[in-house]
Amino acid sequence: PKVSPVCCVPGLISMAVRALLVGGASAAAAATLMILQSRKKKPSFTLGYWDIRGLAAPARMMLVYAGAEFEDKMFELKQKEEGNGWDAEEWFDECRPALRQKNAFINLPYLIDEGTGLVVTQSTAIYQYLGRKL
Repeated sequence: PKVSPVCCVPGLISMAVRALLVGGASAAAAATLMILQSRKKKPSFTLGYWDIRGLAAPARMMLVYAGAEFEDKMFELKQKEEGNGWDAEEWFDECRPALRQKNAFINLPYLIDEGTGLVVTQSTAIYQYLGRKL
């Protein structure tokens, strides 16, 4: 037998039955809806990428559109004073080694789901994950 997701919420049945006895079916439905909406939490994420729009822009748009709470961690690229090239030590020396322990293939962009601790890397994988999660 299939179990309705509404029945899995603790205390929901007793509150809905009480509302049904006191106020009828419409009151029970309203109470059920109110309880479900109050228990729904917005997921929170950390999205990391260079301080440009680039490959993380669609993920940012998805997070904003869904109303999810997220930290937009932007790594600054600085031009080296001596010679040519770019200085990206904040990413390569500070953040990447710590994140590599959670995901061996860590790269930019990355997404951390704060609720589960999951670290997703690569833009297409992030879009797919957010599409399922949000």
